[in-house]
Amino acid sequence: MNIPETNRASAGSSERKTRLGLAIGGLVLLAFWVAVWAISVKKNHLAMGKFTYIPPFPILGCDFDINYYAIRTWIAGGDPYQGYLRKGIGPSDYFACKYDHPPMVLPLFSWCILAPHQIALILWLAIQTAVFSLAVFTCWRNRKEMGLFSIPRPLLLAVTLFSYPVLCEMERGNWNVLVLFFLLGTVWALQGRSLARDFLAGGCAGIAAWIKVYPALFVFGLLALRRWRAAVFFGLTVLLIGLADVQGAQNFSANIKESAQLTPDFLGHFSPWSHTISGSWLLFCRDVQLKWLERLPGTAGWGLLVFPLILWVSYWVAKAPEPTRLLYPYFLWLAASATYLPPIANDYNLFFLLLAALAVWDCRDKIIIHVLMIFLLIWWQPIWLIGSGKFLYYSKLASLGITALILTIRAREQITQYGESREVAVAWTNG
Repeated sequence: MNIPETNRASAGSSERKTRLGLAIGGLVLLAFWVAVWAISVKKNHLAMGKFTYIPPFPILGCDFDINYYAIRTWIAGGDPYQGYLRKGIGPSDYFACKYDHPPMVLPLFSWCILAPHQIALILWLAIQTAVFSLAVFTCWRNRKEMGLFSIPRPLLLAVTLFSYPVLCEMERGNWNVLVLFFLLGTVWALQGRSLARDFLAGGCAGIAAWIKVYPALFVFGLLALRRWRAAVFFGLTVLLIGLADVQGAQNFSANIKESAQLTPDFLGHFSPWSHTISGSWLLFCRDVQLKWLERLPGTAGWGLLVFPLILWVSYWVAKAPEPTRLLYPYFLWLAASATYLPPIANDYNLFFLLLAALAVWDCRDKIIIHVLMIFLLIWWQPIWLIGSGKFLYYSKLASLGITALILTIRAREQITQYGESREVAVAWTNG
């Protein structure tokens, strides 16, 4: 064996040991994660909450309780949009509130009527964990298909489950994870071009849009990829679901206007736990000395800051010779960019951006990319609240652009590789 072969064998052995060490570290973290949630369920609050900067709440699943108690009024024939009783913090503490979410969400939680509260909450935590696990596995497989550095699956899952957005989503019991589930269905269906797959892709995307509204931006992705039939099916799904409960849709629209008033602009300061552009537009304009833009509505501000990024990323993804490899990070990034639009944008839905970054980042990227990734790590980790609310806000805004940059790099790499392959093929033919 010559020296170069010896060096290669040594390097290969060292790489295998490194991967094994990372995998073992991931398994240890996952075991710790299971222990944390077992204790949390028993105590009915996040056990490691005092060691994180997650906004504390005395009980688990405060957002889950919205649907758990609203569904009882709905099943009984009442109208939760007019008011329903939900349990408070104390054992006999109940209070009335109005349901302010799309009517599509209610049937998705109708199974809660069959289980007592504690069992239903545990089931919901299990469902969230399963969807996040599937999303992480899809990330791992997507990275493998693109030839990126292979991160061991246990470690990839651990850094996701222990991230600030995911911990916050699960602690609150929110249901952005359902959007993620239907996003996975959309991306899977788009891998083929049959009528059935286009129907499924448009249907999944349309259902997602009626769960949290912001996934309506998926239709732009379908159009950018020239998936015309899927886009048509998306429109039909949205229309049919809306027509199925017109009164509920109207009530949702009225109630959400009342609950969406407590924006950072209204409160007068950036929130460490929010990344909304439309709800922080006045603060942003004053902070960057562009007060003349204050006359624009916040949605227009989102259009000025984010929509050019969407056009840029969509252009390069659509131009890639094999866009199917980029579909998953692309739709994750679209979902993330859409979460910056609502006037109330709590950070638990930033897991879309986290997953998009995991799907496209490569350790072999240029050093400037690794430096810029620090902006994601600032809010990715759940332990230390780094900087002020304003600093965190700009870090999250920068993170969207950085992930967009990496995604376009992956798309341009495909274009370069395709061009080189064609040159080789032509040379071989002419040779």
